[in-house]
Amino acid sequence: FQSSQIRRAGLAFSPSRTRSSSTAITASNANEIVSCFPLMSHAYEVTDHAFVGDFVVSLPSIPRGINTSFPLKQGSTVALITPMTPTGEVDMPALRNILRFHVESGTDGLCILGTTGEASTLSMAERATVLTAAVEEVKGKIPIMAGVGTIDPEHVKEMTQQAIDVGCDAALVVTPYYVKPPQRGLVKHFLTMAEMGLPVVIYNVPGRTGVDFQSNNLALCADHENIVALKDATGDLDRLEEVRNYVGDKLLLYSGDDSTEA
Repeated sequence: FQSSQIRRAGLAFSPSRTRSSSTAITASNANEIVSCFPLMSHAYEVTDHAFVGDFVVSLPSIPRGINTSFPLKQGSTVALITPMTPTGEVDMPALRNILRFHVESGTDGLCILGTTGEASTLSMAERATVLTAAVEEVKGKIPIMAGVGTIDPEHVKEMTQQAIDVGCDAALVVTPYYVKPPQRGLVKHFLTMAEMGLPVVIYNVPGRTGVDFQSNNLALCADHENIVALKDATGDLDRLEEVRNYVGDKLLLYSGDDSTEA
């Protein structure tokens, strides 16, 4: 870790409590430590301190499980709306009520900030507010899938990192739209996002994006440990049989097309 990362996270650090010449870092809350070390999933489960490289990290107030991924499962995964006030701001009380409703109703999964969630119109700050509320209300009760797909791969990385930092369980990554990337480009795109460490759900919706991710190329992604599911919105039931022939039971399959949801 670079010292600049530590400074950006706003952490105080001193040479006390070290392992050899290590530096001790203390954080007053979970958000600070997650910002500094977003991929320390396992370190969050230790008691008071964790060794990360040459650093001894003090974890006095981090809630257990905040950055532990809960696996996606079969069943009904709801594409959650993002309620708005009449002035165009996120209606946080309404959002929390909706999230609690799904906990009480036994919903199997939640997709936060998908198309239904106004993802393309929200700022990064608004996204952080919505995702944080979801983690606070349902983390550990319902798996949280965050929509992070867009046309620019660097922005996809930024949104994926945000989802990791906040504590989401998976990322929904759509094929980049409008530019119609070649199949090899799509394979690289999904594998690159999977390397960030958050479980990835590939979203294929050619009617909206203008590009169709073919099943034989999906198979090239299916062996990656962090690619866990496909959301198929082709509307073609024969495609699902084709997908199974290529990937077997390696991926969960979600229907993203209203006409084929049954």
